[in-house]
Amino acid sequence: MTLLEVVGAGPDAEVVIEATYGWYWAVDLLQNAGFRVHLAHPSGNDWGNRRVKNDERDARDLADLLRLGRLAEAWIAPPEVREARELVRYRAKLVQLRSGLKAQVHAVMGKEGVLPRRDDMFGPGGQRQLDEMQLGDVYIARIESLRDLRGLRPRSCNVGTQDPPDAA
Repeated sequence: MTLLEVVGAGPDAEVVIEATYGWYWAVDLLQNAGFRVHLAHPSGNDWGNRRVKNDERDARDLADLLRLGRLAEAWIAPPEVREARELVRYRAKLVQLRSGLKAQVHAVMGKEGVLPRRDDMFGPGGQRQLDEMQLGDVYIARIESLRDLRGLRPRSCNVGTQDPPDAA
């Protein structure tokens, strides 16, 4: 079914969207146009043992599941909730990346037989040790690059750590 066919379905028509990459904008667009949108849960619907899986076949099967009242649906979070979740996911990803880069600094130190003299190598005392380490040029370059990438210098990323502007 094309977008023009959906628009021609009339007001209050039901539409099923798969909860896959980039579904937000399509759901918002359809809801704003007055359609009743159902978000198909990605793993909750039984696709059977089909040999062929393509968009046209999926669309037909989703419409059939909706018609039969057997469509497993995912919750469509309001845009404000999706935005808050996006910040949380992004912050978690930054923390994960930062931890991985920290581990790489420790690995480089280990390759050169340098033990951390501080509990927190990334606090002020540890930063001094990192600044003063006598390492081979390749290892110094790698540590400096990792410190720049990860913000191990006294800079930080405050994504998602403050209340939204309108939260009082």
